[in-house]
Amino acid sequence: MKEKYKDIKKLGEGATAQVYLVEEMTTGKVYAMKRGENTKLLQWEAKILERLKGDGFPGLKEYEGKCLVMEYIEGKNLQELLEESRKFSIKEILYLMEEMLRLLHTLHKHKPPMIYRDMKPSNILIGKSGKVYLIDFGAVYSGEIEGDGGEKQGGMAGTYGYAAPEQFWKGVVPDRQCDIYGAGKVLAYLLSGKNPAVPPYDMESYCKGLYGLPTEFQVIIERSLALNPMARYDNCESMIRDLRLAYEVFSKKRLFKLHKKVSHKYIKCIWLSEYRRIF
Repeated sequence: MKEKYKDIKKLGEGATAQVYLVEEMTTGKVYAMKRGENTKLLQWEAKILERLKGDGFPGLKEYEGKCLVMEYIEGKNLQELLEESRKFSIKEILYLMEEMLRLLHTLHKHKPPMIYRDMKPSNILIGKSGKVYLIDFGAVYSGEIEGDGGEKQGGMAGTYGYAAPEQFWKGVVPDRQCDIYGAGKVLAYLLSGKNPAVPPYDMESYCKGLYGLPTEFQVIIERSLALNPMARYDNCESMIRDLRLAYEVFSKKRLFKLHKKVSHKYIKCIWLSEYRRIF
């Protein structure tokens, strides 16, 4: 397949594969080509992409052996933006989280559900228009997919610091609470600037460094990162709802503080003008 495409530049590299920007020789169109030695993993990702035809997911062009060709989405991943010291406003964070959770919800609605298992900033791509995409589906768990002989991508998977603890336990079937946990870590990183993927990976020590965040969002983080999966949000829609409520409360409190500050200055100004007029 490589003979059909010409390399333009390397886009990135993961633990099992490299991604290149390539040009199709016959059409001149550009695509993203993922190459790796783990053909089983690439084949699995191709199967997942075939089922994810919609906004927010890269379209599959073709797959063969050690090469997977996908739609090229111009932009930067969230990790790159954070490393560039990009500061996000609360409103921007709400947008990013809503879009990310919406895409996870789309995965979870499949029958059987698709559990992403690798939620982290480097897998969240922000297109040039601001559109949010999920990329890299090699870790997806989807149980038994009808029509493929019950084949599934099982085993332990995830990134230390972002993956839920149960993702590394033997015999545990991953569910959507794993993705809720990963989303909680991304939210914490966006609000605090504290990268959970930097050792040590102990969740308790990480959470102790998050004091000082807006109380409304701190509650959401604590629920998302509960050690007991049953204590986390049941689904992405519930987390989105609480994020919207938190933003609404946060905005009103901020507006109230600003109003008090402005009112105080106004009264002081009136008092000074009257003082000068009288004396």
